Amino acid sequence: MSFDGGRRAYKLVGGLFIAALVAVGASLVVKIALVQLGPAPPGAGEPAPDFQAPRLDGGGTVQLSALRGQVVLLDFFSPSCVGCVGATPKLNRLYERYRAEGFTIVSMSQVEESEAELIAFVERRQVRYPVVVDVGGKVTDAYGIYATPTVVLLDADGEIRAVHRGNVTETRLQTEIEALLRPKA
Repeated sequence: MSFDGGRRAYKLVGGLFIAALVAVGASLVVKIALVQLGPAPPGAGEPAPDFQAPRLDGGGTVQLSALRGQVVLLDFFSPSCVGCVGATPKLNRLYERYRAEGFTIVSMSQVEESEAELIAFVERRQVRYPVVVDVGGKVTDAYGIYATPTVVLLDADGEIRAVHRGNVTETRLQTEIEALLRPKA
């Protein structure tokens, strides 16, 4: 075997070794992630996990089960999320348009940011619907939220009807909300 042939064989074996290490590493990352994520998040057609969370404005708490009878949009957000900032005006419009018909929004953020930062976001964006704080991330975990914005739409019986991860159009939300508020016979 020539020197160049031996060098190529060495590179090939080294490359295969590195590929094997990468594959094993990726497999371990996936297994660790699955263990940390726990059970699969609830999806459309499943009952929404109940929660009680303190309102950001200090006006008590919001208990999801107390909102039965209303169509509820859960908005999981972060003040540092560009998509969340852009979603606020459309959520304000939807809230104003449908709240008299039995619709509400509960917006929720973890306390990753300071409470002062959350309050500043709500005031700056002129949020008109209730905002709660997910202390310890329990609600976020129960719903399997791993990115913001995420919107979960519930029917009047507390069943999940839609989950939107990332940006969703106002038109799509409007169509889904109207279908739940005004079901066809």
